[in-house]
Amino acid sequence: MRPLPAVIAIILAALPAHPALGQDRIPKVEYQAGHAGMEKKVKGSLVISNDEVQFRDQKDSTRITMPMTSITGVSSRVDQEGLVRVAYEAVDTAEGVTFKTQKNVSAGAVAKIQSHMKQLWVAVAPDSTAASIAGR
Repeated sequence: MRPLPAVIAIILAALPAHPALGQDRIPKVEYQAGHAGMEKKVKGSLVISNDEVQFRDQKDSTRITMPMTSITGVSSRVDQEGLVRVAYEAVDTAEGVTFKTQKNVSAGAVAKIQSHMKQLWVAVAPDSTAASIAGR
């Protein structure tokens, strides 16, 4: 038996897992409001893939899953802080979930969600493409 394939297999098994290709992670996000059953603010991150947008808490547990095909609108607002709002409809619910991001991140997060929506040929509502800036 040649030892090289076994060595390669051991090395590959020891490497850390990488996120799936085509995934974007927005760190330092705080859930604000809008999801049934979540009354308190929770810190975590948004994980955006071609299939869904997930909010994961600091322990990397999935707290909210919004299928990309269920998203009806996405927008950002910038004032003292960046806010991202994702509206979606599922079989048994319709929600508008709001997340706080780091300053100057919300518009980029919205653009990433819209990009993944376009890859699935999901229509992006015209009014969801604009970011509003308070005071302008």
